[in-house]
Formats: sequence, C-alpha cells, structure tokens
Amino acid sequence: MKPFNQTITYTSQGGQQIQLKWLASKRNKHIRISVAAGKVRVSSPPRIKWPMIEQFLRQQEAWLLAHLPNLTQSKSTDSNLLFQGESYKIRLLKPPQSKRVWLENGVCYVAPLRPEASAAPRTLERWLKTQAVDQLTPLFLTTAKQMEEKVDHLRWRDTRSRWGSCSSSGEIMLSWRLIHAPTEIARYVIVHELAHRTHHDHSSKFWQLVEKFNPAYKLHRGWLKRNGHLCQTPII
Repeated sequence: MKPFNQTITYTSQGGQQIQLKWLASKRNKHIRISVAAGKVRVSSPPRIKWPMIEQFLRQQEAWLLAHLPNLTQSKSTDSNLLFQGESYKIRLLKPPQSKRVWLENGVCYVAPLRPEASAAPRTLERWLKTQAVDQLTPLFLTTAKQMEEKVDHLRWRDTRSRWGSCSSSGEIMLSWRLIHAPTEIARYVIVHELAHRTHHDHSSKFWQLVEKFNPAYKLHRGWLKRNGHLCQTPII
C-alpha cells in the first residue's frame, strides 16, 4: 500500500474541531501523534483505519488539548471551579463552539458568546444554575420520598447566607450553589430542610430525625462550615 497524506477534522468530546494531518506509511510501526507550530500530525501504519485513529485520539485527548492553546483559541485562568466536590481548572475559549460550558478531563471550558469580560462569569453561572436544577431536583424528590414527605413545590434561590429554608407552610427553598458541594453534602441540606416540616426548630428530636436519614450529618455539616466559602462562582 502506498503512503498517503490526508487532512482530516477530528471533533473532541467537548465539540471542538481540530484539523490534523494523517500520514500513513510502512515506515510507521505504531500510531503516533505530535504537535508542532500549532499543527497536529498523526502517523500510522498504512492498514490502520480511521476508527482506530479516532479511538487513539480519544485516549490522548487531554494531552492534545493541553498542547493546542492557539489552535483552540483558549486562555488558561488562575481560577478553579468547584463542581459537586471536584475541582476543575477553568479555560476560556473563543467562539464558535458547539457548547457554552462543559467539563472534560479536569478542565471546565467556558465559551461565552460575547467578548466582554463580564460574559464569561455570567455564562458559567447560568450553566451552574441549570445544573443545580437538573441534577439536584431528582435528589430532592428521591430524598423526600424516602422521608415520606409530599412536597408540591421546590424553589431555587441565590442565597449566600443560608443553604436552604423551610417556611411555616412547609415550602422548601434551596440555594443553587449547592451544586458546588459534593452530592452527599447537598443531600444533607435537603434532609435538614425536609426535617423542618416535622420539627420547626433545632431540638433534639429534630436532629434525631436528621440522623435517621443522614447518619453522617455531623461530618456533612462540618464540611459546609469549613468549605462553604468555596461554593461560589469563581472570578474569571
């Protein structure tokens, strides 16, 4: 089989399109990838098909993206995002991108539509609010069912002084910033507020009810006291 040189576009898991040169030759014994002057080159034996090349690129994607700051038009920041207890380095991307925000290999990519400085944090915050509703609402409903509490309405608020509340009528409010905390911490807050539907105080009976459905509540409450200040949208 004769050697060939082909230009192909590879789409990353985050939707970024990367143009690369694919060179197949008998001289190549293995699949290799290199980046020089912002250009990607993949070399392989001649009988290797594209699906295998694509699989190889998937496996090496973190390395590839880290070596392509100019090609992806990205900008590293000194900020980290805490998302469900995991820390992600924030990297800004210029449009066009198929997504506004996504997490990939320990990195949070943010691609605002507008160039002004305030656009990136607004884009990230909108995404975080959506994630809170989409991911924590099912957790709330499951926990309410476990505690045999029928809740008709859940409100999400941006509150910095409290993680949640239960009104005298039993209406539950949660802070969307709980999406920053590990899931078990968010669940502790949910149990805490649902328990207030039975006990409208912090009596021993209240804490007994919390412990019944969250035996490690003291550890979770301690995590919030120590790390609650980290549950904020980072400055980008």
